[in-house]
Amino acid sequence: MMSPIVPLFAEIFMNDSENKHTAIRTSLGVKLFRRYVDDIFVLLENSISPSSICDVLSILHPSTTFTFEQENLNKIAF
Repeated sequence: MMSPIVPLFAEIFMNDSENKHTAIRTSLGVKLFRRYVDDIFVLLENSISPSSICDVLSILHPSTTFTFEQENLNKIAF
C-alpha cells in the first residue's frame, strides 16, 4: 500500500521540474503547457513535432517518461 504522502512528493517533484525547464520548453516552441494530476495539455507552434518535444522532456530526468496523443477529428482524447 502506498503512503499517503507519496502524491504530495510527486506534486513537489513535478512542480520543481516544470520550474527548472521552462526556458527549454519555450525554446522548443511550446506555447502553452498546463498540467492537471497526471495529464499535460500542450500547444505547440505548427513547425514543431510533438514526438520531438516528448523525447526532449523524457530526457530531462531519468524518472519521467512522456507520451502523447494527437487530436483525432479535431477532438482531444479526454
